[in-house]
Parts: sequence; C-alpha cells; structure tokens
Amino acid sequence: MDDWTPLPAFGTPRAVDRRPKSLQTPGAAKSPVQGLVIGRRGAIVSSVDLRRAAGRPRVLIIDDAEDNRDIYRFFLAHDGFDVEVAADGEAGVALAECRPFDVIVMDLTMPKMDGWEATRRLKADALTQAIPIIILTGYPASAAKRDEQAAAWDAYLMKPCLPESLEAEIRRILSVRSA
Repeated sequence: MDDWTPLPAFGTPRAVDRRPKSLQTPGAAKSPVQGLVIGRRGAIVSSVDLRRAAGRPRVLIIDDAEDNRDIYRFFLAHDGFDVEVAADGEAGVALAECRPFDVIVMDLTMPKMDGWEATRRLKADALTQAIPIIILTGYPASAAKRDEQAAAWDAYLMKPCLPESLEAEIRRILSVRSA
C-alpha cells in the first residue's frame, strides 16, 4: 500500500513492544497466506505472503522502482529464492524487523527513508544487524561510500545490474555466511 492509513481496529502498538507486526488479514479464511505488516506507528506498511518455502533463502528487495523490484523478484524466485519487496526504506525496515531474511538488497535513493538511513537503522538493531545488505544503486561507488562507516553494507553493485550478477553476489554472501 502506498498510503499510510492507520488501522483503528488494531489500535496503536503498546509502548512496551514497538516492533512492527505481521498480522493475518481479516479475509484469512479465503487466503490464509496473506498478511499485513503494521509499522511502529500503527499504520499498514505492506501486505506480505506469510508462507516460507522450506530451505529457500529469503531475500528482501528494497527499491522504489517497481520495474526493478519486479524483474529481480521474478528472476530470484525462479532461481530458488523466497523474495519479498518493499517500495521504500521505511517499509523495508519494518518488514526486516518482523520477518527473518537471509539477505537484503537495498537501493540508496528512495522516498520516505533513503537506503543510507535504512541501512543504519537495520545495522543498529540487534534483531537485524547480522543480515547482510547488498547496495544496488545508480550511484558511482565513490559517491555511495560517503557514509560507508555508518551504513556498513556488505556488498555494492551498480545499476544497471543484470539479475544474474545480483544472484551471484547473493549466493557469494550466503556461502561466506554459512562457511
């Protein structure tokens, strides 16, 4: 969803637990695998598929360009990955905080929250700091590294990037993590 309309039926998250939540949708009897991610401020952040394919690495793609999200999601899903997407840094951080991912692919220039800030927040959170982050952006490497110490990403790819190159980088990172 593009607009951030609070859900009055769910209320505001308790002060004790400010983490986003995955909730099953009201029409769950018809679609038990669809859910909503509710952000820290009680707003819908994203709808998600609650299934997790056993043994498939889970990848989160955070990019504001719908075509990029669709191309990479289709390619990676076809090649054995469980892929979810977010259209901006804020939605991506909320998804990563409430669902386990093996790798995050992050654009740098996005609305609401850019990739630098999203990466800083993910690396500062004990639940998400160990998730490897691949930066996939149109910025040249020299310009993108302006905030490298604060952002602490694990790999960098320049757009345009072939889906095969992204897949190879994801597999490289996963193999290093499992070694």
